[in-house]
Amino acid sequence: MIAGDLDREAVLTARANARANGLGPYLRLYEGPGVRNREADRSRRFDVVFANILARPLKRLAPSLTAVVGNDGVLILSGLIERDVAGVLSTYRHRGFHLAHKGVIEGWATLVLRRGGAAPRPRDGFAQG
Repeated sequence: MIAGDLDREAVLTARANARANGLGPYLRLYEGPGVRNREADRSRRFDVVFANILARPLKRLAPSLTAVVGNDGVLILSGLIERDVAGVLSTYRHRGFHLAHKGVIEGWATLVLRRGGAAPRPRDGFAQG
């Protein structure tokens, strides 16, 4: 697993937590912006990409984040105030992603996005005629 953060303390804390939980050998951490780092630069795309920052940086990072998500991958965006969700969703829809799930806890939203057109429509059990 590869993970990065702009905040040096966050990287050090994540590294310590990974070691404490026996995951140290499986996690490569880097300090840097988004996915512009040699650790994140790889020929294969990622199955899961997670970004926990505010709306403005999430919009700005949309081209680089969506570029590294695999065809069947999931993009999880969090750190959003509810009122910012529509704008962030619009940005990522224009990059080919749809909302698979939205969760809100105490006014903070998390979006789970998948590559592809519109979100799947629920089936109502009636045959189309």
